Amino acid sequence: MILPSKKLAAIASIVGGLVYFSQHYTIDGLHGLRIEPKSQTPAQANNAAYSHAKPIQWPTWNQEKPGTPQSPQPSGSNWVPSGMSQPITTFTSSPNMAPASALATPAPLRAPALKIASFNLQRFGHHKVENPFVIETVIKIIKQFDIIALQEICTQQQDLIALVVDRVNQSGGRYDYLIGPRVGRGESLEQFAFVFNTLSIETDREQLYTVDDHDNLFLSDPLVGWFRAKQSDPKSAFTFTLVNVHCDPEHADSEIRLLPELVRSVHRDGRNEDDVIIAGDFGADSLSFNYLQQRGFTVALSGTPTLVNGSRMVDNILLASKATDEFIGRAGTLDFLRKSNLSIDQAIQVSDHLPIWAEFSIVEGGAYKN
Repeated sequence: MILPSKKLAAIASIVGGLVYFSQHYTIDGLHGLRIEPKSQTPAQANNAAYSHAKPIQWPTWNQEKPGTPQSPQPSGSNWVPSGMSQPITTFTSSPNMAPASALATPAPLRAPALKIASFNLQRFGHHKVENPFVIETVIKIIKQFDIIALQEICTQQQDLIALVVDRVNQSGGRYDYLIGPRVGRGESLEQFAFVFNTLSIETDREQLYTVDDHDNLFLSDPLVGWFRAKQSDPKSAFTFTLVNVHCDPEHADSEIRLLPELVRSVHRDGRNEDDVIIAGDFGADSLSFNYLQQRGFTVALSGTPTLVNGSRMVDNILLASKATDEFIGRAGTLDFLRKSNLSIDQAIQVSDHLPIWAEFSIVEGGAYKN
């Protein structure tokens, strides 16, 4: 049978189109059909010990200073510190999630920030480390932050914090620590420590020192360390002095009134560091923090209970507002009770305090002025 010329032309056109298509295009799958040029290539994947540095020489003062049931297992690991809009720890999305086009528009990515924290471990010793529930909770807390100042390490065991940091690193962390000598008097001896993520923080161990408080104005002499953000050019990276404090609850008001002079002394320690951050347990109430705000301090937390029973705010992070412009205004508590669905009695096995935190820019941007 001889076909009309118009039909022959149409058939030739179809055959030619199929040949061209087969030479230049591929079809991927039957679900979610996608057609792309053969020449297009797939996208490429982007890939401790303490030192005795020079002490602070304090001025002459016209004051005198007076003389745990079956452990529950924490549930869940995607903790979000209170006050944050998104988790610090992120997870791969489920394969059953809706396609991206069906999801809400994601929040814009924030620039990297340092999360500086403080946690009173409440008489932290070998008995707590030997409690699986307690040590696993402490490990999870530490891994939420770039650096955390720890108070009330109360043990004769020399390597206790080293053991804790080893456990953190066995669970995937890259952390290190600095620890000070035992300070205090009588039964109130304790050590301060800094535990930090080596991927985001670096330090000079030779710059670690304990305040030389000749007149015993503090029950526990503060520990002072110097740190720098690693996620920025070293020439512009945020550097800061972090002062770890634990005020005596019985004399908290008098010790808090020493903090302005403590900051001035740290500024005079020879390192020319303008950014001084004080983190710890101040054992005080809001009126004491108001006193500090009236003297030029910025208080990271305000009106936020930091005890697990929700009764008081005694922990905080303070900075000299004239200098530390790097504070970006985000701060809060890490409510590990709610995250792990614990009772107060269970949480107190870990500590009667909540960890607190504040966020800082990784880029330097302030200058201290006398």
